[in-house]
Amino acid sequence: MASKIPMTFQIFQGEELVRTEQLTQDIIKVGKLPSSHLRIDDDNVSRMHAVIEVTGPDEIFIIDLGSASGTIVNGAKVNKSKLANGDEILLGGTRVKVEIGQPIEIEDASKSAGVGGAAGVGAPAMPSVPAPNPFAAPAAGLANPFAAPVATAAAGGPVDPESVRYGVVASGPAVSASEVETDQQAVEVVIMWGDNSILSVQHLSPPRPYTVGDAADAKGKSATDYLIDGTLLGTSSLSVVALSGSGVAAVIPPGATGDVTVNGVTTSIAELDQKGQLQASSEMPGAKQFPLPTGAVSKVSYKGFTFVVKPVAAGRIVGAGTSIDLKTHIWTGVSIAVHLALILVMYFGAPGGSGLNLDLMTDDNRFARYLSEPPETQEEEQPDWLQPSEEQDPGGKGKRHAGDEGAMGKTEAKKSNNRYGIEGPQDNQDPHMAREAALQQAQTAGILGVLQASSGAWNSPTSPFGRETALGNDPMSALGALMGDQIGENFGFGGLGLRGTGRGGGGTGEGTIGLGNIGTIGHGGGGGDGSGYGSGAGGFRGRSARVPRIRQGNADVHGSLSKEVIRRVVQRHLNEVKFCYEQQLAQRPDLRGRVVASFIIAADGRVQSAAIRESDLGSPPAEACISQAIQRWSFPAPEGGGLVVVNSYPFVLEAPEGGE
Repeated sequence: MASKIPMTFQIFQGEELVRTEQLTQDIIKVGKLPSSHLRIDDDNVSRMHAVIEVTGPDEIFIIDLGSASGTIVNGAKVNKSKLANGDEILLGGTRVKVEIGQPIEIEDASKSAGVGGAAGVGAPAMPSVPAPNPFAAPAAGLANPFAAPVATAAAGGPVDPESVRYGVVASGPAVSASEVETDQQAVEVVIMWGDNSILSVQHLSPPRPYTVGDAADAKGKSATDYLIDGTLLGTSSLSVVALSGSGVAAVIPPGATGDVTVNGVTTSIAELDQKGQLQASSEMPGAKQFPLPTGAVSKVSYKGFTFVVKPVAAGRIVGAGTSIDLKTHIWTGVSIAVHLALILVMYFGAPGGSGLNLDLMTDDNRFARYLSEPPETQEEEQPDWLQPSEEQDPGGKGKRHAGDEGAMGKTEAKKSNNRYGIEGPQDNQDPHMAREAALQQAQTAGILGVLQASSGAWNSPTSPFGRETALGNDPMSALGALMGDQIGENFGFGGLGLRGTGRGGGGTGEGTIGLGNIGTIGHGGGGGDGSGYGSGAGGFRGRSARVPRIRQGNADVHGSLSKEVIRRVVQRHLNEVKFCYEQQLAQRPDLRGRVVASFIIAADGRVQSAAIRESDLGSPPAEACISQAIQRWSFPAPEGGGLVVVNSYPFVLEAPEGGE
């Protein structure tokens, strides 16, 4: 007769009793796996959480298998602890109360196995075992942990538990290896608790090293292939399989036992060591290893665990079919269709021009464009000195020139405040300009030339404006108006008729060359109702106060700011230049001249440096004051960054007249 110790487990979820189970096994596996003897349905419980080992009434131990949440007995976390009647075990969020019963006697296994004359009469059922594998073949000399137990004994004699061996009961014809295996190599690793309880089975394809333990990397993640408490192994990482040449080797820790089976011959590890067939291993101090040829099986027992390593052929990958439930994705399809339709509408539908105009949303860009590119149709304001006076002096009006009024300047040029110029030295004593060659030839050829010379006409050869060459006292030649701030191209403001439909410019008498209603010769040359050459009916115009006048010239600019932008900024600061001029004008009433400044505008719009490049004013204090004033000015930031160099910016400074 054999004795078994029944154990009753009451499983609680919180304070609620879920179920009660009674087990009599010597090794009780506890975990979430369906194959566990004591199965715990808890997400915080590991698949193989712990085992309970029963060796006697007072020798019942629970051993934690490296679970994530740990095993707690009576409020203390343990790796291995002795159990007593009434103890409470906490596994994750599940509480288990243990009750240990009295040992009970059971019949010998020989009767249950049908060995002897009384076999099969009143025999109890055999303990639960894993289902047999119909496709596996037993390895010679090695117990197969997957097979059903088969009791063997002499007829009529008792069965020794130590003599129980495992075998495979075939339930069908063997499957061809070519159907389930490939030519690739793999390694099968089986981890067992003792010799019977299987903890893990893994196939390594392709072969690689395999470790167990509880070592972790720098991020706290497990650095081993299978988690086992390091206190049970005596190390945080234990190598089971190592690479050896083109194959693998079974690692044998110091103090381990076991055997190796090669070609049906089983040899213990101690014998292999005595024969010098073991190699030194670098996996851990004192460890050795045995290279495993194809078909060999190693069985290494260490610290209560058994590691079985066997080189095998890799299995074929079994394809898995997939099915899609269209009902669950119907709204996803509708959403995709709607979005595709909107994209097509936007792609094929041409947007309106206003929809692409971003000017309304970019006020800064509009302002910068206004500063850098003024409208072409914008007309230059007429300077104050050309505006008609509100007070008209009494006197008569002079007669206009007999003939169509001409317009001086270049017809293609825009209306501006530029005047004409004829290139020549400043000290030229005989300024003159050329006339058109065709007109000159017609007027001087034959009798026409004689008549023209004797008629005294305005364009006769005796005129100072009728020579072959053009020579004046300006630095450049340009077709502009008769008067203006600087030399340059212009069309308008009247003139002497160098270009236009007539040869006169709106004079005040017959055959004269006057300008507008400013009389020079003729009856009624004044501006009032009286007769004569005065400016009123027997009177003079009174004195009037006038301020200094400053005119700007053409700027020479290099950079991303236009001349117009620079001119607008200078115009706003023109009073500062006038202030510098008026300070010195109080000391020198006859002070007048032309000052040319040069300055550099930095990338943020500030004036980086300024200097007077050229001046005939003859007043160093006024020139220094103007240079300092320019350095305080601020311009718009140049587009794209960089510097803007203003090589020359002229100012014409004129003192006021005392009176008229």
